[in-house]
Amino acid sequence: MEAVDPVRVLIVDDQQPFLAALRAVVARLSEFTLVGEATSGEQAVELAAATSPDLVLMDINMG
Repeated sequence: MEAVDPVRVLIVDDQQPFLAALRAVVARLSEFTLVGEATSGEQAVELAAATSPDLVLMDINMG
């Protein structure tokens, strides 16, 4: 069986409890690897450019 690279995930939320919960979920799933965390849209854009995630989990109502 061929090894598959994990899905690279960036998580974005302005509330620390939600970031912590998302971090815990991603950490438990071997198919995923966390490549970054951001607390604003601006940070998310910078991190996405720097880390090239496959998946971005983002709160669309930050503020």
